[in-house]
Amino acid sequence: MGSGRQRKGSDLPNQNAVPSLTVLGAGEAFDGEPHHTSLLLRTTDSVLLLDCGAFVPPRVWGELPEPEAIHGIWVSHLHADHCFGIPFLVGRMWEEGRRRPLALLGAAGLRERVAALLDLAYPGLRSRLEFDLDDAVVEPGRPVAWRDLSLRAAETVHPQRNLAVRVDTAEGAAVTYSGDGRPTPASIELAAGADWVHECFTVANAPPGHADLDTLVEAMRQAGPRRLGLVHAHRTHREAVERRAKALAGGGLPVEVLAPGSRWFLT
Repeated sequence: MGSGRQRKGSDLPNQNAVPSLTVLGAGEAFDGEPHHTSLLLRTTDSVLLLDCGAFVPPRVWGELPEPEAIHGIWVSHLHADHCFGIPFLVGRMWEEGRRRPLALLGAAGLRERVAALLDLAYPGLRSRLEFDLDDAVVEPGRPVAWRDLSLRAAETVHPQRNLAVRVDTAEGAAVTYSGDGRPTPASIELAAGADWVHECFTVANAPPGHADLDTLVEAMRQAGPRRLGLVHAHRTHREAVERRAKALAGGGLPVEVLAPGSRWFLT
């Protein structure tokens, strides 16, 4: 680590005409490719990173190299493939002269857990930061207005407590992201009328704490999302999930398997 320079010209978070969602990674914990699941939500006034696993930072730097570009990071849960990339992001932001506060959004206690992670990864880094690590606690039943976004959360069924999140934008678009876990009635409700991105471990009979495509198709009929994007398929089931999703899409159901570089323009 070393001191760095202030980079300019990053105050404009989005130059797209409408909100967009870019897939930085779509993989599960241990496959390595296609990178840990992570999404980048851009709106008129905000850039929000949804999860940041260990393999994600190079994808972030390729998409948004400016140290000021990201306003906040949503963390669905504290498994390594969803948050262990944060020390690398923060370290590079510091090295390249970030001054803007960085918000950590998620469950109560997230800021303290991320601080501990930073101290473990790079002792002394937090004391050198020239920007604040703010937090915005988003718990079930406690919607939060943050910048130009409104966020609501619901628990899924997962070994580590996990919060799905619905993000409504000022432009009228809505994105729901599951993090990990089997959907619950409350997390399914978040998907109503939204663009829905959900973990899909297998086609059917997913292990406890994970989702399968059969369950998600039934959930679509309940919630009525605009479309469903599948991520986090287990490496031994990914081809089967892709085949099944393609067949469903051919039958008129708006389902697709997402890959790094995929981009949805939100309306």
